[in-house]
Amino acid sequence: CFSMKLSSNINTLLGKLSRYDRNSVISPLRKLFAPKLESIEPFSQFVNQNLAQLECWFVRDRDDFMLSWFNVMIKRIWDFVNVRLGLLTREQIFFIHQLLENVVENFLEYGLAEDQLKSQLYTLVQSRIQLELPSEDSLGLQEED
Repeated sequence: CFSMKLSSNINTLLGKLSRYDRNSVISPLRKLFAPKLESIEPFSQFVNQNLAQLECWFVRDRDDFMLSWFNVMIKRIWDFVNVRLGLLTREQIFFIHQLLENVVENFLEYGLAEDQLKSQLYTLVQSRIQLELPSEDSLGLQEED
């Protein structure tokens, strides 16, 4: 499936994020080398470039294909989160929170409706992350004045 091939990039990103699992070999060093949010930017550029290209290729069925690609990425994120039930580090939770926001923004920019993107699985991932998020102040999520 073409959307799964496009989603290989998120597999790489989540693979790198898994290095920060609590029980990994580098776990003691995770405070020094926390996952960098900057790594979301190249992923976002990849998604945007492919969305722009796909928009040119597909006139008919474009939304269905883009929604399929979005759902494959959300499934990958869910698989990552679900395997680490209760084991996600604060840094991983924050990273995934930002990743979800970023993925949704990317697809909204290309004309998919928010209600299309907020599927049952997306809502499940989002609520799981919200449940595990420490207070917003401690993560720097507080809006700046």
